[in-house]
Amino acid sequence: MRLLSVLAALIVGCAVASEPPFYGRPRAPMLREFWWGVQESAVNTKWFKDHCFAFAAAHKADTTIPVLLQDFADHPGETKGFAYSWIMHGWPRRRVMAILKPYMESKDRNMSYIASNFYADFESPD
Repeated sequence: MRLLSVLAALIVGCAVASEPPFYGRPRAPMLREFWWGVQESAVNTKWFKDHCFAFAAAHKADTTIPVLLQDFADHPGETKGFAYSWIMHGWPRRRVMAILKPYMESKDRNMSYIASNFYADFESPD
């Protein structure tokens, strides 16, 4: 009986430890897929940049950008902003700007602010 209790605690501990560590537990399945296995120490690496671009290649900008913006509004953070900007850089610049434009004009001041900050990343053609 004691062995079963220890095993149950170990299984629960492993399941909790395998969740994304600090990204607000995103509800959207595509974002859980993206954050799965990402550790904070990996964020400033080539691996992470490649991970962001691969995610962008596997998803359409039209449907993904609204999800990214909403997730960032619900659970803001520097790491998330950095990651979502890299993802958006995986799509054509003009397309991203066109998708962000209506969000910049939103009556929701927070959403407008978030979209404006992402939009600023694309204003110069670098």
